[in-house]
Amino acid sequence: MGGLAGHMSHLWEDLDITFKELEGILSEVAEGTVDAVEKFDGINIFFTLDSQSRPRFARNQIHVEMGGLLKEEALKLFENHPAKQQFVNGIHAISEIHKLGWWSLGFARKNWVNSEIVYASQPQTIQYSENAIVFHEAVALTNKGKLMGIDLSDQFQKLVEYTDNQRVAANNQEWIFLGPQPLILENICGAGVLTQVIQNLNLIRESAELEKEAS
Repeated sequence: MGGLAGHMSHLWEDLDITFKELEGILSEVAEGTVDAVEKFDGINIFFTLDSQSRPRFARNQIHVEMGGLLKEEALKLFENHPAKQQFVNGIHAISEIHKLGWWSLGFARKNWVNSEIVYASQPQTIQYSENAIVFHEAVALTNKGKLMGIDLSDQFQKLVEYTDNQRVAANNQEWIFLGPQPLILENICGAGVLTQVIQNLNLIRESAELEKEAS
């Protein structure tokens, strides 16, 4: 995701995962039984509301230490950025949605929404049909931008229920707000793909003389 969200880890970066666990994950994917959400191809930004219900934005830990950037501060920050249009228009959109008057995460600038700006007219790699702000999750951060490990799933779900599929007009553009979008995976068992992948995985494991419980 980049920015404050940091790097999104991949399976091959988990050096503690065992061959058996990896085989299980691949089997669930092939069966279509794993819980999955869409990874949107946009630009990441965090936001919260302060005690005056003003949006505050953050792209890194320094911004969190500052308590988040007010709208005008954030707009100024990105005025010379290569992704200026994505950031500027996304910030305008987020600044409109809060006016609907419902916020479930408190006003202490501790709980932040990790979100994605999807800008149709200037896509990253994937071309989308409309502008969107996609909410990934809510996280509690210290004033140094570190995760506090507090479960905000209930509060986040309330926020999603209220904002999902809401539309706003901002900076002469229309935006839709979305929560995490679950994916329905196709069952591809029987097509031979899973068998081939597991065979190759076993070849790697056996060539290193490792058991399935090895990482």
